[in-house]
Amino acid sequence: MGTDLDRPRTALGPLAARDPAAAAVLRLLRAHDGSMTRAAEALSGGPVHVIVHAQVPLPALPAQAPLPPRDAPPPGPCLQRLISLCAADGTVLLDSLSYLPLAGLDAADREALLAGRTPIGQLLDGRWQRRHPVEPAPGFWDPLWACVGRPDPAAARAQWLAHQGGPSWLVAEVLRGGMVRAVTPA
Repeated sequence: MGTDLDRPRTALGPLAARDPAAAAVLRLLRAHDGSMTRAAEALSGGPVHVIVHAQVPLPALPAQAPLPPRDAPPPGPCLQRLISLCAADGTVLLDSLSYLPLAGLDAADREALLAGRTPIGQLLDGRWQRRHPVEPAPGFWDPLWACVGRPDPAAARAQWLAHQGGPSWLVAEVLRGGMVRAVTPA
């Protein structure tokens, strides 16, 4: 697992406040109802890689985490995962805090998650899922801010990903300036 926190990381919220093109991209990405991994690949012009800063098994969701949708069972033991998704040149495209229940995952997906080789978006390819945007309680983002720094609530979103026949995952993302560099002037 990588711990390189010296990669280029630009707060997107302040950039969007002064650049209309960046603001438009931020609005689009926050409303995007698909794989952020695939969006990052499209915007960066190539494959992305994941840097796993920390993975911590927890007996349950933390108290600050929003509850899953009504039709989904609350996860039991889960994996707290703190990652950065980076372009080929190392620019950070997004930072993420996720809570992933390991029960109900097939062996290959469980191994890929624990090994930190694969972004969540690539694990979910081709699977039916329903997204439920949520507003976390104060303090929810603290583990991510403590790990990667640069709080940027204006560029953050959180959602439950519910899977047919599988567990729900809580994925919270902070979009970074690298997501807009290809579509905004330097």
